[in-house]
Amino acid sequence: MNGNNILQEINIGNYEIISSGALIVPHSENIEFIFDNLIFRIVFECEKDDDGNLTNGHYMLNVEKDEITKDEFLKITMFNQSKSFFSSANTMVHVATLKNRKLFLKFCINSINIQDKEDKEDKIFFYTWFLEKDVVS
Repeated sequence: MNGNNILQEINIGNYEIISSGALIVPHSENIEFIFDNLIFRIVFECEKDDDGNLTNGHYMLNVEKDEITKDEFLKITMFNQSKSFFSSANTMVHVATLKNRKLFLKFCINSINIQDKEDKEDKIFFYTWFLEKDVVS
């Protein structure tokens, strides 16, 4: 076997890991992941209640269309993640179906280089993309 052709496969439970890593995100910029023809855009935003107070951190999923390319994408909005310390969803987030299998995202956000201006700080975005294993009948 040629040492240059090593294949790696990672599985956790009933899932194949298709991508995992950590990104340093300057100034809370958007992140974009593309798998086949599926586009996922992660956006950081601030949200305040009627009294002007920041709401609790949470996320929201919306299908949107890019104004320039006209491509549809899943917008994953992360609200109020400034000064976050390993902020994460409690469960894996089901985001799509890829090759007839469910695709999930699990993430964790940590703020670095904290700024006075909300959501303009740098962040570390830890992520793992889980793809449901094929079910053999």
